[in-house]
Amino acid sequence: MALQQISSECEVDVFETQDIGGTDFWTVGLGATAGWVDMALYDLFYAQVAVGATWNAADQLDELHLEQATTAIGGGVKEVCNINQVAANTAGEIFVLECKGEDLDVDGGFHYVRCYAAEVGNTGQDDISITYVRANCRNATDDLVGATQAIKA
Repeated sequence: MALQQISSECEVDVFETQDIGGTDFWTVGLGATAGWVDMALYDLFYAQVAVGATWNAADQLDELHLEQATTAIGGGVKEVCNINQVAANTAGEIFVLECKGEDLDVDGGFHYVRCYAAEVGNTGQDDISITYVRANCRNATDDLVGATQAIKA
């Protein structure tokens, strides 16, 4: 995972492309407790799931949803939102999942989020790439040094 802080109000996590074919799900290559990000300071979460160039058209993305947890390793996991009947069978397809801080069960201690993607059949390589964006930081300070100047240039 590569973390980029764009400003004090936004962070972007770019995860390595993975083959999720067979009984795999996206976080297997990272470890079953990986992929969790802390939303305690952010109001918005966005996950972009890109179907890779090596996606086998005979397969489809069977599960795609956001999960919430009470710990950074996935304690007490439950669903935030779900995209049902996903039919990703074309390389290059992009899916977007979003939630707001208010969608999480913060009163129950849930402030970690991740994207869960699975393809349970397997007739070949099924690569996906996932990028997270956390935005609207509640404790935002000034822009990172040079960020404003770089945008204006």
